[in-house]
This record gives sequence, C-alpha cells and structure tokens, in this order.
Amino acid sequence: VNMANGELEALQLIQRVPEDISNDAAAVQAVYAEFQELMYSRSGLKRLYGLSLTLALLLALSASLLLGIFFSERLSAPLGVLAEGTRAVSQGDFRERTPVKSYDELRALTGFFNSMTRDLAEAKEISQRYQAELEAAKNSLESILANLTSGVIALEARGHPLWANDSANRILGVNFSEIMAIPLSEWKSIHPKLSYIASTLLEMLSQSDLRFKEREIVYPGVRGELTLLIKLTEVNQPSGRAFIVVFDDITNLLKAQRQVAWGEVARRLAHEIKNPLTPIQLSAERLQQRLHPRLDEVDGELLFRLTKTIVNQVAALKNMVDAFSQYARSPDVNLGEIDMGALTREVLSLYESQQEGVSFSTLQRKQLVLGDPAKLRQVIHNLMVNAKDAVSNLSAPRVSVSVQSNEESVLLCVQDNGTGFSDDFLSRPIEPYVTTKRKGTGLGLAIVQKIVEEHSGSISFENLKPQGARVTVVLPSLMQRQDRYSRDGVALSE
Repeated sequence: VNMANGELEALQLIQRVPEDISNDAAAVQAVYAEFQELMYSRSGLKRLYGLSLTLALLLALSASLLLGIFFSERLSAPLGVLAEGTRAVSQGDFRERTPVKSYDELRALTGFFNSMTRDLAEAKEISQRYQAELEAAKNSLESILANLTSGVIALEARGHPLWANDSANRILGVNFSEIMAIPLSEWKSIHPKLSYIASTLLEMLSQSDLRFKEREIVYPGVRGELTLLIKLTEVNQPSGRAFIVVFDDITNLLKAQRQVAWGEVARRLAHEIKNPLTPIQLSAERLQQRLHPRLDEVDGELLFRLTKTIVNQVAALKNMVDAFSQYARSPDVNLGEIDMGALTREVLSLYESQQEGVSFSTLQRKQLVLGDPAKLRQVIHNLMVNAKDAVSNLSAPRVSVSVQSNEESVLLCVQDNGTGFSDDFLSRPIEPYVTTKRKGTGLGLAIVQKIVEEHSGSISFENLKPQGARVTVVLPSLMQRQDRYSRDGVALSE
C-alpha cells in the first residue's frame, strides 16, 4: 500500500514453475475443465434420466394394465356369462348359455348353471302346458256351469259370494255382480227376498258336518213362489275352505209329481166310488116308488125330500167321479189343423142365451194351430164357465173373449170384471180339487192346464185393477209346430 496516495500496489515475480508442478497444474486444470463440463451437462442428464425413467415406468404400468385386463377378462368371462345367465333367468329366459372354455372350477360352475337352466326350461314348459290345460278345463267348466239350468254359487268360508252363474241370476231374479263380496248376513238389506235363501245358507253353514247338506225352501220368484232344492257342498282349496251351493227350481217337478199323484188318486176314486153309486140311486128311487103310496101326506113328503136328496147327491158324486175320470185319463190327442178364432166363435154360440155382457173379438184372417178340437172346446168351455160364475152376482157383468196371433203363437184371452183370483191361488201351481168357488170339484182349471200342456202351450192367470181377472192361453201357431216337428223328424199325423 502506497502510504503517500493510499493506492494498492503489487509486485509481480515471474518465475518458471518446475515441470512437475506445471504438469500437476495442467492436470488439475483439465480435471477442472471436465468438472465444469460435467456441471454444465448435469441438468440435461437429470432431465434425460427423469424422462427415461418416466417412460420406463409408463411402459411398465401399461404392460401391467394390459396384463391385468387380459387376465381379468379371462377370469371374469365365466362370471360375466353367469351374470348374464342369471339376469336372463330372472326375466324368464331359460335358454342354455355358451359353456366356458376353461379347466377350472368356473367351468364346472357354468356347466351346473346351464344344467339348471335346462331343468327350469323344461319345468316352465311343463308348467305352461299344465296351465293351458287347466285354463281350458276352467273355461270348459265355466261354460258348463254357465249353461246349467241349475243355479250355482261359490262361497268362501265367511259366507261371501265369489261367483255365480247366469241360472242363479235368472232363478233368484237378482244380479249377483252387485252383491259380490257382501256377506250373507247383509243380503236382506240389499235384496229383501234374498233373506229366504240367505237364512237357509247361514243355518246350513253353522252346522258342524258340511260335507253335503240339502234343504228345500219356498222362494218368492218373479212369477210367483218357487220351490228350490238347495245343496251345499264343502270343497278344500289351497287358499282355504270354500263352499259350492247348487239349487234347482223343482216347482215344475213337484207339480208333475202332484199331477201324477192326483191322476192315480182320481183313477182309484173313480173306480172305487162309481160302482156303488148306481145301486144307491136305484135303491133310493125304488124306495120312493114302493113306500110313497103307503104313507100319509106328511111322511110321504118327508120320504120324497130324503130320496130326492139322495138322488141329487148321487148325481153330484157321479159328476165328480166323471171329472176325476177325465182328469186321470191318459193323453190321447188327435192333432189337426184348427182355426182358433172359428172354434172359439163356435163354442161361444152355445152361450147365445147368456150373451149379456159377453163380447168376442178376433182377427179377420185364420189363426191356425195344431190341436185336438174336442179338447180345445173343453178348454174354452171351462174358461167361459169360470168367467160366468165369477160375474154371476154382479149387476153389470162383463166377459171379454179375444183370439190374437203372431208368427209364433196364438193367444186365447178370457177376461172378466169379477172378484179375481185369490193371492193363495196365484202364488202356487194349479192343483186338482182346489177351488175358490162354493160349488165345484176344483178340477176345471187343472184339466184346462193339462190339455194346454198336451198341446205344448202355456196358461197364465192374473188379476186386473180395479177388479177382474184375465186368463191367457198361449198355443204354438201351426207354422211354429210344423217347424218343430220337421226339426224333430216327427210326422204330423203322430
């Protein structure tokens, strides 16, 4: 340091360095240069190595992923097949799946699964076949039940109706679709007349032994009282107990049985009573002839009255026996072509002396039926006698007779303004020996009904308002009868 001016001054000494030191310095310098080069290339190498390692890592990861996917697909393929098969089976598809091509447990599992689907497919096919057969049987049974003349009702254990056929609706006069699921105990509030059958069914259900029960009841039908035969049967179903109620309208059957019974009674009465009547009458007349001259006036008058009473009662008994014989006689109908208008006019001509209050109307054209003239005359005569008796005590009697027709039938109508029929008469079938008149055998209308039924016809009775009654006889027209005989293959002469 120069003290005078304060500057830093240096003294340089140049001396040749020894060769060994110079070599060492050159070596150091070279190493330092290389070190500097390495220092300069260090960041590039680091980036290169990092990139190389990253690429190697990515390749390794990609290879691992691909291998993983490859092996996972191989491992999951059977599971996928099983999953797809399970999903298809759950949707009702039981087709066999493609078997897995492997040699491990999954192949066996897939084989078992395919075997199960085959069994399920066969079971489904059998079930569908049975279901179709069951449905066909059900439809056939429902068709049979629907066309039965008997009424059928299905009841559950608590008495709720489950099903009813058309005959049940027709016989009972109700619509069961309105009372489905309504218990028997509440039927009365909905349809009062159903209480007759509901109370009977409840009584039958309350009994312990329900395998088979049978009852007979009287039911107020639309056209009068009906006699129903009710049969209750218990059936066992998987869903629980149920009952089948079958009921038949046996009104006509009972009516036919009564007619047969009355015919037998009439035949026996005619046979047992008629034989002694003539001797009784002859004996009474002979007593009158032999004893009357020998008695005084008082005793003679008494004898005359007594014998006359015997003769009159014997005559009445003969008339009754003749009526019974006529009722018991087997049908012997001689069919022929008859104009009902002309036949009715012919019968009414017999009442010319009693024509007061009697009127007759008919169509101009012929109203032909196939019938027995003698028996149809008897029908018209009996109806006229009943009508005349009904108005005999009236100051202004009226009896109206008409004959009308259409393509299917001919209607004979006899109408009067009398007191009409009793409710008891209208509510039950006509029976022999049942009459509302003070005098009569009660066989008139029974014989009329029998003749009408022999001619394939029908007869109905009704009261008129404010008073009076009407009897209507419906006979098949000649064309209708000819069509029926032609279909049945029966000759008209028969």
